[in-house]
Amino acid sequence: MDLNKTLNWLDLWSNDTFCNQFTVHLLEENLPPRALVSFPGSGNTWLRMLLMGVTGYYVDTIYPGDELFNSKAGSSYELEKDCNCSLLQKTHDLSLFSVVYNMALANKSTDKRLNQEVEQFRGDGILVIRNPFKAILSYRNFAFGGNMAGLAPAEAFSQGPGPIVIGTRRISTWDQFISRSVASWEMLATVWIRGLKRRTELLFRQDNSFKRSESGPKNYPKNPFTESQHLLILKSIQNVQLALKDRGLDPLPVEMYDFYTPMYQYGRWEGYR
Repeated sequence: MDLNKTLNWLDLWSNDTFCNQFTVHLLEENLPPRALVSFPGSGNTWLRMLLMGVTGYYVDTIYPGDELFNSKAGSSYELEKDCNCSLLQKTHDLSLFSVVYNMALANKSTDKRLNQEVEQFRGDGILVIRNPFKAILSYRNFAFGGNMAGLAPAEAFSQGPGPIVIGTRRISTWDQFISRSVASWEMLATVWIRGLKRRTELLFRQDNSFKRSESGPKNYPKNPFTESQHLLILKSIQNVQLALKDRGLDPLPVEMYDFYTPMYQYGRWEGYR
């Protein structure tokens, strides 16, 4: 074991007596980058940490913050991006920009940029597709809290037509955020589904006991989506299903999705799950 290539940096694990047993190594041989890609709020960061713990190999990210390392040998250095020394590279590509800032502007280049990213990774990687209802809620919380465990105030999920003012912050309405988010969720998923060069496995997993406890207070209402918002997201789910079908892949497990309800049944809205 080369201790100079054994990282000593995972602060997330440092206070956990079980997890801090794990070590993470840089790959000895150079490998071309492979993507760990998802829409924000889909569990990409958690999966990145789990993969490092299980495999023992470093998973890179395109985002700043993980460049400086100390090794188990005590050496310090700056790891170059695209070092070809990692198992995967985490990315959300243009999803972050298009949702938080300006979807209209981002749309001018999103499809082209996403295709360029697929080509950059040679269509090789892991695509994580989370229930968009839950991913959008998680990303709204992240956008306010600034981290994976952050919580947005209840006002951030209000259905009023005007802009939301929280303290000194003036933010987009919940409806605007949903519209931008679901468009990005669908585009990222369909571009990657069509661009993946090969399929090794398609995995569906029940939450089981691994699911985080829901016992804490929720900061959003029981039904955070209006009928029109619900239908908008259902339409995007259907478009992703069609992209999967075109590639001969299994459909999304929508029967497992919170908030998922089939569209109008005999002209009557069925409500929410």
